[in-house]
Parts: sequence; structure tokens; C-alpha cells
Amino acid sequence: MRLPNLVDRADSEVVRWTSFYEYTFKLGIRFPLPKLIRDVLIYFELALGQLMPNGWRLLMCLIQMRLVAVKTEEFNMVMKQLEFQK
Repeated sequence: MRLPNLVDRADSEVVRWTSFYEYTFKLGIRFPLPKLIRDVLIYFELALGQLMPNGWRLLMCLIQMRLVAVKTEEFNMVMKQLEFQK
């Protein structure tokens, strides 16, 4: 991880690096990324910086709901439908 310099932008291409907006860390994203987020990024072939703020919020909400409602059969059924496999 590195901080950008004056000429770096979020859309600047640096080999073997990816951009990450500060906003995502404010939502609570930490490394390693949760499996649901990794699966979504891989399934839709997205880079970390391509997921819009509402997408991050939705994924974080699903992760938090799953932590709270692990024993809820209906919620687990919905989460199984969201499991991404190619």
C-alpha cells in the first residue's frame, strides 16, 4: 500500500497496483477482503476501484446482516443464492 503523489490519480495505471478510494475504508473494509466481496469482484471481473460507493455499502450491509442473522434460515437461503460461481 502506498499514498499517491501529486501526479497520481485514482485512474492512473501502475503495474501490479490497484487504486482504492478512501471511502471504502471508512465503510469498514479491511484486508484480507471478505469472501463475498472477493466473489463479487471476480464474478463481475471488477477491480477494487470500479465498485461504486453504493455497491460497497450493499456488500458491507449483506456481510453485517449475515453476522447478525447466522441462524436465520430465510437469510441463509438468500445468501446461498448470492454465492457466485462460474
